[in-house]
Amino acid sequence: MTMPNERSTEAAPALYVSLLGTNRPSLRGLERAGYTRAFLDRELARLVSLGMIRLDPRGAIEVQPPEIALPAYAADLERQAAESRQAVSDLEAVYRQAREPRASGLSIDVRIIGDLTELEEALLRVLGSAEQSVIVVAARTTLNEKLILGTASSPSILRGPALRHLDRAVVMDGSLLTVPNALGTVEEMMAEGITMRVRPELALSVVVVDRVVAVLDVSNLDPSGYGSLIVRHPPLVEALARLAGATMGYASPPPVASAAAQARLGRRHAQILALLAAGSSDASIARQLGISSRTVERHVRRAMDSVGATTRFQAGVEAARQGLI
Repeated sequence: MTMPNERSTEAAPALYVSLLGTNRPSLRGLERAGYTRAFLDRELARLVSLGMIRLDPRGAIEVQPPEIALPAYAADLERQAAESRQAVSDLEAVYRQAREPRASGLSIDVRIIGDLTELEEALLRVLGSAEQSVIVVAARTTLNEKLILGTASSPSILRGPALRHLDRAVVMDGSLLTVPNALGTVEEMMAEGITMRVRPELALSVVVVDRVVAVLDVSNLDPSGYGSLIVRHPPLVEALARLAGATMGYASPPPVASAAAQARLGRRHAQILALLAAGSSDASIARQLGISSRTVERHVRRAMDSVGATTRFQAGVEAARQGLI
């Protein structure tokens, strides 16, 4: 079996190709071949969601033939690529027009932000103007930890009674879930009606309000915040809105325990089970829940026992099968 690069963005289709050439593939066989548990938890779940494999609760893997698995996968990739190409085209137009305003006779309402203070003020001002909708793509930045997740003294800027009439959606970088107590905040935001999604390695942050104004935040690339943009140019705002929507469409629900799981297992064990299903390590679970690694180990054993699982991956499969996540 040829092992794909676990860090590659094409790891899932490469794993599918490897499975095609394997007789009676199974989770245990993949582990013996040298795949890490975190990789298998993540990529096998992705293959299942794409309809490329079926996973038996006992760990056996049924690989769908290419004529069934690949057309839908290819269509999804093409749709994502088309939206990205359109967004890039609009950004290139803005770039050219911004550098040749007099020659072209065009004006564009795009303003460069100078530093983090100005960026924070811009985000607060733009969100304060929202009347209908807010969509947020949140990369891992200090500002997003503060504003999107909130702090003990200052809740998320997306929460509160004054905003509950808005259609609010957030796709956040998966690494933000390692921020202490982030998972609890996500649960509270979902309870307020905010659509929450998670995706790894987001390239930048975008906030689009009412599809009429956007803030493009590049502070994950330049910590000073310089080069971030306030955008009111309609075609570019629409391009950013479509890019944010495409990102949301390809993201996953956060690892939040269902009400049924909390009623059956208790809130803490249900949280542990949801995090296990998402492929979180003990260290990551400890950070997210604010408890020690030793306490996590005890909870993990109990959570696995509660669903009759002998491995972490099987716990996730069993939790899904029993409707607990």
